[in-house]
Amino acid sequence: MLTDLRAVKSEWEQDCLRRCGAVTVAVMDHLEAAANGSTARELGAALYAEAIAQGSGPFTSIPYVAVGDATFENHTTWDWHARQEVTEQACGPYLFEFATSVEGYGVPLSRSRTEDPEGRRALEAVETGVARVREALRP
Repeated sequence: MLTDLRAVKSEWEQDCLRRCGAVTVAVMDHLEAAANGSTARELGAALYAEAIAQGSGPFTSIPYVAVGDATFENHTTWDWHARQEVTEQACGPYLFEFATSVEGYGVPLSRSRTEDPEGRRALEAVETGVARVREALRP
């Protein structure tokens, strides 16, 4: 069976993932606290500064820090098409998605906020799906 071929992470690898997860959560909490009134560019800078201060190594993927209208586009980040009016727009709705890194191991996390009724409906659907996946997970 394929499950017999799955390599179980060593204690060291598991420790790296736990440490990285703690860094990712701390950075995400910092970004959410800074979100009110900050622009996407300011939040992008804050992401890198806080991640490095918390002990992250190089990022394993491109961090996404989308605010305002950019949250309606896939794969956008703080320089959304380098459009001045968007990159200088104060944060309202947002989507933060990134992974920090410890010893080359990355732990991704995503958080978002919106007051738009359609956005809230979509967010609730995602939250319901995640809850169902968690309920179904087994060791």
